[in-house]
Amino acid sequence: MTRKQQEYNPARLRWFWIRHAPVSAREGIFTGASDVPANIEDARTEIKTLANALPQHPDLWITSTLLRARQTTQALRKAQQERTASERVLCEQDFNEQNFGDWEEEPYDETRHRALWQAPATHRPPNGESFKDLVRRVAHAIERIEDRHRSVCDDRNNKTIDIVAVAHAGTIRAALAQSLQLSPRHALACVVDPLSLTRIDRFGYSRQDEKEAESAAVVRCVNVRQR
Repeated sequence: MTRKQQEYNPARLRWFWIRHAPVSAREGIFTGASDVPANIEDARTEIKTLANALPQHPDLWITSTLLRARQTTQALRKAQQERTASERVLCEQDFNEQNFGDWEEEPYDETRHRALWQAPATHRPPNGESFKDLVRRVAHAIERIEDRHRSVCDDRNNKTIDIVAVAHAGTIRAALAQSLQLSPRHALACVVDPLSLTRIDRFGYSRQDEKEAESAAVVRCVNVRQR
């Protein structure tokens, strides 16, 4: 362990990333930016269990703007009942799933979509975005949100800020890429199930000999689906 790694302060920002509830009859179809509903009714038990695993009073709830994420957020907050009464929800478009452009709503086709299978991290569908584009978009949003909350950490004498973010498999893989400095290609190897919880603790530390703040992250759990 390096000297820098030994100088960690307690975690200052904890992200609780949740993939939305399952979407019915979408297997083998590019869903991406399509605004389809989640199947909340069949997931009530899992949602209740997951709600109990979250912080009792998170500082911020975030959802993508897509319907399936917003429905899941609403169901989770309802399951927590009065605990969420005073907490606001931020709708963040930059946490939306990868946009597959002209391929949205199309079934996967080995011939038509061959370029994507050959370069899944970097190929950009017509009028859409690549997974590499998504990583960049999500990383910028995370940095923007964290910058906004660092002053809160300072005011609380480094007390941890808890953020619950309900989003998509691609979004969560992008967050892992940003936090752990994974390449987009390696981040795509992470499996993110519906209603799984991925917690990322982001730390701050300073070098003793320089007035230079740096950051690091630890993944406490990946793809732990609550059942």
